[in-house]
Formats: sequence, C-alpha cells, structure tokens
Amino acid sequence: MNRKSNKRYEAIKTPKFRVDNMVLSRAPDSGANAGAIYVKVDGEYAGKVTGGYFVPFRAPEGTLKKLQEVSKDPLGSAVSYGQKTGNCSCCGRELTQQISIDKGIGPICAERWGL
Repeated sequence: MNRKSNKRYEAIKTPKFRVDNMVLSRAPDSGANAGAIYVKVDGEYAGKVTGGYFVPFRAPEGTLKKLQEVSKDPLGSAVSYGQKTGNCSCCGRELTQQISIDKGIGPICAERWGL
C-alpha cells in the first residue's frame, strides 16, 4: 500500500457500515473490546462481534441471521442499502448523484475506503 492510500485509510477515524436497520462500528483500539465490531439495531446497542462470534445484548430477534447474511456479501449489502435508502452506507449522508446511488456509497467515502 502506498503512502497516499494509507493516509486515506487513516482519515477514517470512526468507520461505520450501515445495512438494513443496523450500524456496525469498530470498537476503539485502546478499549477493553479492541478488535470487536459493535452492532446497533435501530440506534440501540445490540451486542458485538468478537473472535468471529456475535455476543448479543438485548438484540432483537433475527439480528444474528442478518449479520450472517451481511457477512456473505458485505459490498452487495452496502450497495443494496444505498439503493434502498438513497443514503451512503458508510457515512449515512444523502446520495444525490445516480452513480453514487447505484454504488450505494458517496464519492468521498468511496475514495476513503478505496472502492
């Protein structure tokens, strides 16, 4: 990876992934759950993915199944989210250009994520 693309990655301070009614985000590297992925459903904390397992916390029924489906095709899930909602699957902003809607991700996030 060249320096320029590495800087782009570093610019993503709090990467998030939106799909369906869920938001997945990285746990802080300095916290007790470093390396885990936090899962929110409808804005409420539902658990975390750590060590390849989902550890639920008041997770609505079907959350594990949704996570399993997303894990099969994360990019396809992101595209589907953007097309259904008209919002970027990374930052959540409204997608205003058809090419961005088709990709499910806005041009700034696409550049930052190298997509």
